[in-house]
Amino acid sequence: MPQKFQKRLKLGLWVILPLLLISFISRGLSNNYPDLESGTYQLNAIGAANTLLKGNIFSQQDEVISSKGRLLSTLKLNFEDNENSGELPIQFLISVDTDKQTISTGKYNISRYISGFMNNFDGVFGYANLSMLGEKPFFTRKGELVITEHSRDLVSGTLDVILEDVHGESLHLQGSFSALND
Repeated sequence: MPQKFQKRLKLGLWVILPLLLISFISRGLSNNYPDLESGTYQLNAIGAANTLLKGNIFSQQDEVISSKGRLLSTLKLNFEDNENSGELPIQFLISVDTDKQTISTGKYNISRYISGFMNNFDGVFGYANLSMLGEKPFFTRKGELVITEHSRDLVSGTLDVILEDVHGESLHLQGSFSALND
């Protein structure tokens, strides 16, 4: 009898223990971004600056013709600085070939190598020029921008990107946004 009990106990532990571990790991990995008011953003900055960035954001969607004659759909996300109103310290540009797709909900990856903005650029490019860092520009190197809601009036989502300056210093931005269409 004790041997059967031991086998059942071991089997039970082998089933229950992994389930417990998986449930704790998945909680830690989830991005718990706050609910934002329309037209605002909240980003955690880590690296060159360790701070919480908040402010207003607006988006502009347009269609342009590339130098090769292809129709591109573009979406600009303009992050305003609350401390220096009117300045645009952070901006992201999503560009897709309209023959392949249009900009809607989904994941958009950073395009590391861009030969020209109007030369069939497909992906995400961004920069940050924060006054707290001496206004030295940081440019996107890797990461993703996820659009979770896209309507005529609003573009919402999350971003997790790493930017670098010319000296190789990095700035990791992670957070959420709810941009009003301009």
